[in-house]
Amino acid sequence: MLRRPAPLLLLLPLAGCATSFHPRAPSVADRAARDPRAFVRAVAALRGIDPGPDAGAIPIVALDAPSFAERYLASHPAPAAREAERLAAFAVAFGFLPASAIGETLAAPAEVVPTGFYDPARRTVLLEADDQHPYALEVAVHEVVHALQHLRFGLPDLAAIADDDARAAARAMLEADAELSAWLFALRLFGEPDERSLRVAAGAERGRLVGVRGGELERFVYLDGLAFAAELYRAGGFALIDRALRAAPTTTEQVLHPAKYLAGERAIPVERPPPDAGERPILAGTLGEAGVRAMLRNGLPLDEAGRAASGWGGDAWSISEGTDGGSHDRGPRPLILRWVTAWDDEPSAARFERAVLAIANGHKGESTIAASPRWRLEGPPQVRREGARVAVIRGLPANELDERSWSRLLALVGAPLPPSPPLGPVAVPPPAHADSFWGTVDVRRWSSEWLGLAADAPAGRWRAELGVPWASGELSIGSAETTHAWARLFIAPPERIAALVDGAGSVLGELGVSEDRVRPLPQRHARLAGLHARSRTWLEWGGDHGVRSVVARLCHGRRALVVIAAWSNEETRAALDGFIASLHRTTNDPQSCHDLPNSPL
Repeated sequence: MLRRPAPLLLLLPLAGCATSFHPRAPSVADRAARDPRAFVRAVAALRGIDPGPDAGAIPIVALDAPSFAERYLASHPAPAAREAERLAAFAVAFGFLPASAIGETLAAPAEVVPTGFYDPARRTVLLEADDQHPYALEVAVHEVVHALQHLRFGLPDLAAIADDDARAAARAMLEADAELSAWLFALRLFGEPDERSLRVAAGAERGRLVGVRGGELERFVYLDGLAFAAELYRAGGFALIDRALRAAPTTTEQVLHPAKYLAGERAIPVERPPPDAGERPILAGTLGEAGVRAMLRNGLPLDEAGRAASGWGGDAWSISEGTDGGSHDRGPRPLILRWVTAWDDEPSAARFERAVLAIANGHKGESTIAASPRWRLEGPPQVRREGARVAVIRGLPANELDERSWSRLLALVGAPLPPSPPLGPVAVPPPAHADSFWGTVDVRRWSSEWLGLAADAPAGRWRAELGVPWASGELSIGSAETTHAWARLFIAPPERIAALVDGAGSVLGELGVSEDRVRPLPQRHARLAGLHARSRTWLEWGGDHGVRSVVARLCHGRRALVVIAAWSNEETRAALDGFIASLHRTTNDPQSCHDLPNSPL
């Protein structure tokens, strides 16, 4: 099920959703619903699944936004009050939410309503019929693939998988297949060769994708899952993915590292820590590598958190309610977290230990009490490492933790299990993503040998990030001080120019500027990377906000260079003007133009 926020603004700024942005014929959902058999067969042909006579048995229903939201929320009820309290205990114990935000989060809707989902109980694909939806085709393909998975393989009961890490890995396998299918389906319509598409998809595992909304779990399921599926596809096409659906990854580590999945590397057994006498058990489970990375993201950048979580071998944690010293106070109850981790080797364990301590030290001087309306957790984490095992305790004073306490925890780590390759001998070709393709960011200078382009990011508190071609752009420039000042660089097929420019024209409205205050300026001639270009500008009447699009043709007209920039004041406007002016070609004959097909498929 694709869970993506709908506003166009999320597609463009640095913090936006990493999803495709292509021109769409009106009412993709309506057209698919009018002839579901034809649409299902088109998707099945790409996916390599023969639906046979059952193609017409997969209904596709297009609903207006209110009706769709009603159906979705009815199929995905919010957790019951008791479960919500348990989730709050988990959030407090691991610090996934600031203490001040926990109450608000639990009172809010469980998640953003997506724009499409597959209902397995009714075997029906439901889509929101939004004519302006820029990625409606991908959503429809994604959900139809779930229906085909159900038809061909059956869908696992994810709720019945007791291990948290295994459940996340199984979900990622399903979403990875659907996401890759949608990705290839859409890009083939624009004549993109599969090799380039797979380079883009495989880049997700290197953290090059701009962050997704919906939290770290969604980042893992969709982005890391996409990278996982791309690697399997490169090794054996959809036939290998079919086999993987029958032997899904059992850990998030296997999804993050496809070679470990193919080698059959299994989690090191770790028993769940028992509570002490007098404590009331609340929750217990496994974080896995993806969960460890998410926890470390509370105090570390994504790349550092990913490095610290790599080398994960196994883990188990438990959360219990303490006695509070016999107090009868009706306030938040004390929590105790016990967490035991096993690592592939001592350097990996030491790297994780340093990361946990760095986060704790980074919060020195702040309150050490995390709390929700029901729970509280006092004190910084206590950490003990022995070889490749690391234990973490929080909620107990350091003077109550003797050697026996630590020894009992560390003894919960078992012996490594022998590998069990799920698909037999399978080799993945060398990585398809290369710096010459993606480009590099050196200090503030971006360059791409493959594209034959280079530019300088603005000086000061700005950041440059490599994005996803055809999705968030080849390059993203964003201000560290405001989300209302940014620029995106796209390489687009000619038929996509109108959608990008129209999208730029709607950005001011997404920034809160009312329609009657948006002043479009006439299109004018300009220069972009030394090429003749056309520029359009939209200004806020009586205000400082503005948006500009600049478009130039590349590759003898077969591609377009598009830059979209938004600013919040004259200072950020001048900075972004400087970035656009710095953009230049490093060659008149880039390899990218030779790699393009001569005509759309």
